[in-house]
Amino acid sequence: MKAVALYPYEVSERLELRLTDFDDPVTGDAVSVRLLGSALPNEDSSATGMTPAYDATHGSPWRKLTFRLDVTLSAEELKRILPPTSDVGSDTSMLVQITCPSTRYRHGVRLRHSGSGQWSGHATVQRDDVRGSLTLRPQLVRVSSIPEVNDFPYATREGALVASGESVALYVDSLPPSLASGIGASLVMVWEDFSNSEDPWRREHSDDVYHLEPFGSEPRLLLNSRYGQLREVLESTAKRGREAALRDIFGVLVAQPVWLQLCMTALTALEVDDDSGSVSTPSGWRGDLIAMILPRLYPEEPDAEERTRRAASESHEPDGAASLSSRLGTVVQGLMASYKTVELALRTFERVRDEEDNTDD
Repeated sequence: MKAVALYPYEVSERLELRLTDFDDPVTGDAVSVRLLGSALPNEDSSATGMTPAYDATHGSPWRKLTFRLDVTLSAEELKRILPPTSDVGSDTSMLVQITCPSTRYRHGVRLRHSGSGQWSGHATVQRDDVRGSLTLRPQLVRVSSIPEVNDFPYATREGALVASGESVALYVDSLPPSLASGIGASLVMVWEDFSNSEDPWRREHSDDVYHLEPFGSEPRLLLNSRYGQLREVLESTAKRGREAALRDIFGVLVAQPVWLQLCMTALTALEVDDDSGSVSTPSGWRGDLIAMILPRLYPEEPDAEERTRRAASESHEPDGAASLSSRLGTVVQGLMASYKTVELALRTFERVRDEEDNTDD
């Protein structure tokens, strides 16, 4: 389980990162990139803790990709996390961490402060260094130390994190199925009263929270409308606080097992020819999902065909299927950024508990 950082000083989680001005410096041509909104299996971008996404997969091929990074933080948040004597430009530094899970590429970009809670800069990635997607996360840290006094609510040490923001995904290869065909096109979600369902299985299991039908060209996720308050929570548009934390936790509790089922369904659809040993990959959402998860299942294997062969072999053997299922749990948690949802929920819990304790006093 990932450790949760509970800071003894004020920290903001409201940095906002935007990417613009994409081009290939090798050719001098602009690169077409779409802002997709959120890398999610449903329409609520915060319900599963996943990230805003940019699509660099549909334009002309590029050898290098350069783009502009802009980060903002409100004046109110800066005032809350930094003492009045601090100068944002000289006492802090804005960093954007860029990572590629498939290739383990890591790079940091320092942005310049342009005043009024704004920072900007540029980043460049080589096409040969990245595969699948990039994750970019902004962080504001102190670069100077100040004396520490009793009941001082601010960070005082050099290197201390004082603000972070939601990660941004930049897809450079194939998109997840929920994005490749448009949000909701690969997974249809329906609310239904299971006790009155035409499906005998759901009718006999009317206490279930959800039921997945991973069939055909569009798998369906049915949510039990018996739990009316659950629907109210999941469809909440709250940005932060208890309501947002509760929504995110419930979203992850449903989304993780659903996507684990979809992954297993996709992998078991791989077919091996006994004579030639070749592997046939399914089309549609199953093929899209396989392409997304295999680099994460076999990060040590650079060859796509070998990854597919290994997955087909494991998925059709009892011991292999058990190992595959175990690793898929980790892959899905990574794709869902489950740790992030848990961390935010725990910090909200701590904040609310402290507020209640102060009220009682």
